[in-house]
Amino acid sequence: MDVVFMAHPAQDDAAFLPDVAVHDVTVKYYGKASHAAAYPWEGINALDAAILAYNNISVLRQQMKPSWRVHGVIKHGGVKPNIIPSYSELEFYLRAPSRKDLAELQEKASACFHAAATSTGCKVELCSLTHDYYNVLPNKTLAKAYTENGKQLGMQFTSNEQVLNAVRFNRFWECYF
Repeated sequence: MDVVFMAHPAQDDAAFLPDVAVHDVTVKYYGKASHAAAYPWEGINALDAAILAYNNISVLRQQMKPSWRVHGVIKHGGVKPNIIPSYSELEFYLRAPSRKDLAELQEKASACFHAAATSTGCKVELCSLTHDYYNVLPNKTLAKAYTENGKQLGMQFTSNEQVLNAVRFNRFWECYF
């Protein structure tokens, strides 16, 4: 493939936007339901695994590179308070500036998810609903042509220097979203 032209909605027009690599992962924990008051020792709490996984990722942030991002939610955590949950589900997005960094981040996140399963006795399943998005390398010639043609149509562009400064100071996400 010679060129990819992408448009992304944002509050400003920019011919150059650093594009990061993205991986989505759904984490499913399987435990064993039990009555929480009568026989809690017979249960294996899948919600505990989900909470530990979420906290493990939060603790991982201290060792993450400044350009890495991890966003997650607990999608399913149980049915009733008096039933130890036998199933829980989380969804995370992992983002990094390159495929190499993304692979390293995926490995660290996977360790967090598996550690939660090990400590609670749950089984864990990791799956991706979509393919990974790899970082896009900018093409200066195409960006220049886009800017020149856009200006002829009345578009006003954020300067590449403003974009690069936002990235340097780790404020890219604040500036554009």
